[in-house]
Amino acid sequence: MRFMNKCIGAVFLFLFILVFFSSNVQCDHVVNRVYLPQIRENPTILLIGTFYPVDKRPKVDIITVKILNKTMLFKIDKVRNISGTKHGYSIINQLFPPVLKLTGPDKIISTLLKKDIFGKVYSLRGTIYASDNLLHLDMVKQGNVFDDINGRKK
Repeated sequence: MRFMNKCIGAVFLFLFILVFFSSNVQCDHVVNRVYLPQIRENPTILLIGTFYPVDKRPKVDIITVKILNKTMLFKIDKVRNISGTKHGYSIINQLFPPVLKLTGPDKIISTLLKKDIFGKVYSLRGTIYASDNLLHLDMVKQGNVFDDINGRKK
């Protein structure tokens, strides 16, 4: 009888371990590999919108943008999360206060410091650090990048 109790206990322990480990990993049924999902805390996003001077505030939802010592407004038309599944607007809504500091290489930053950027559509791509209200840019392009993809004229 003691032997039977030990066997039943061992079987339950084995089943518990099997269920515990199988619930913490996912299987890729195509090639039967076990992998863990990767979480990226700082996603790469694409912002498409228009810059405005601080004194000419549009009557829509905007975000304040700081570049070096210059402050301006950015009306967001589209937000895309390029590197993850979280919706782009939910990332932007995490910013409190709604101020975003733009950083990046000098060539990109100098493009945004020109005086003729107001009222024109720009596409900004970079890694966002929502906890620091920081967007590190790796691409700035005048116009909507989706117009180029879809073959539309600017």
